[in-house]
Amino acid sequence: MADELPSEIDYPRLAAAGRTLRGTLAASRFTRVDGVVQVCGPTRVGLTLTAAAGGTVAAAGHFSTPVRAQCQRCLEWMERIIEGTFAVELHDAALNGRLAGGEDDDDHDFVEVSDGRLNVLELIEDELLLACPMIPAHATPTCAGEALGEAANGERHKPFAALGEMLAAQPRDKD
Repeated sequence: MADELPSEIDYPRLAAAGRTLRGTLAASRFTRVDGVVQVCGPTRVGLTLTAAAGGTVAAAGHFSTPVRAQCQRCLEWMERIIEGTFAVELHDAALNGRLAGGEDDDDHDFVEVSDGRLNVLELIEDELLLACPMIPAHATPTCAGEALGEAANGERHKPFAALGEMLAAQPRDKD
């Protein structure tokens, strides 16, 4: 069993040592992932911190977490594994001042940190929220909701097709 990661870490010290953290975050620690998608098991995390140019620190890593998601077609619950990778630059305003490229620098993803502490739980939770499907649905056509839009012979039901035919058959007024 992997070690449980702390919520916060001293990122400058770990970056100077070139350490890679590996461990888990318990499902109960995630407070913002709830509703249609729920974390249902420990999240495996790998996080590498490296010193970058200008005294900044780069954080790169990956995560894998089991989730329960409610299919938006049939409203049944299903289990999935959500995996993701990330690469961000840590920015501590107290140590580095303002961002060099301004707040809207599109070349890098920044994470605001303070007092030499990185909130690992918040970083992973942010990345998990970004990786969650916007509309969770079963991947296979065996989903009960998939059958709602299909006729018995497998043809797709088009509710507005008759309306189009009626409008085409209707005589047009000439001005």
